[in-house]
Amino acid sequence: MPYKNKEANARYAREYTQKLRLQVLSHYSNGKPHCNHCPEARLGCLTLDHINGGGRAHTSAINRRGQSYYGWIIRNDYPSFLQVLCMNCQLIKRRENNEYKRKYI
Repeated sequence: MPYKNKEANARYAREYTQKLRLQVLSHYSNGKPHCNHCPEARLGCLTLDHINGGGRAHTSAINRRGQSYYGWIIRNDYPSFLQVLCMNCQLIKRRENNEYKRKYI
């Protein structure tokens, strides 16, 4: 049965996910979301990073992505193995630490 307010439900889900994301990023940034390695603070550029790598394996093991992953983080009292990085710093970290699943030349 199709939802009568499909657009309203989708909008609410996006807003709720953004609220959870902001809450998680703020926690790992001591109040104001920013990259832990550079001054980047634009929300669209910020990501969660597993400090010691293994993020893909972890999220697969707990079977969480997006909104449900943010909820998992909050319910599990903000695990200490996560940090906030901008996409540039995260990609640099992956390359420097050889954290890619596939090996590129």
